[in-house]
Amino acid sequence: ETGKLQTSLTFPLGTIPHRMAIDDGDVIYVALSGDGQVLAYDTRAGKELARHPLPDRNASPYALTWDPRRRVVWVAASNTDVIYRLNPADGAVSVLPLPRPRAFLRMIDLDRTSGDLWTTYAHLPINRGPNYAVRIEVGD
Repeated sequence: ETGKLQTSLTFPLGTIPHRMAIDDGDVIYVALSGDGQVLAYDTRAGKELARHPLPDRNASPYALTWDPRRRVVWVAASNTDVIYRLNPADGAVSVLPLPRPRAFLRMIDLDRTSGDLWTTYAHLPINRGPNYAVRIEVGD
């Protein structure tokens, strides 16, 4: 209403914040591509909670999806052939290998009934490789 900025987060050059997700407790998770990390920011308290490093700091995380059933963050990356599963409760990161190389993931979505993950292989930067949708049965 006032036209004034209420809250902003400043990132140093090279950190490269990309897409984000928000959980049911109003914590925002931001993919920090240049740092290979996921930022957790509590919007209610107005403070940073953590920066979770991914196992491969060169993975270039691009997009995040909050999974309310499992209470984890799924991390899509542009420079790796895996999907990361971040448990914000303890910071643990596990890896789901993808079925084919050169994934270049841009997003992950959830099947609300089964809990399966959906993503797409999109090879726009190099214009080579398979372009298709992938369903992943997590099996937890």
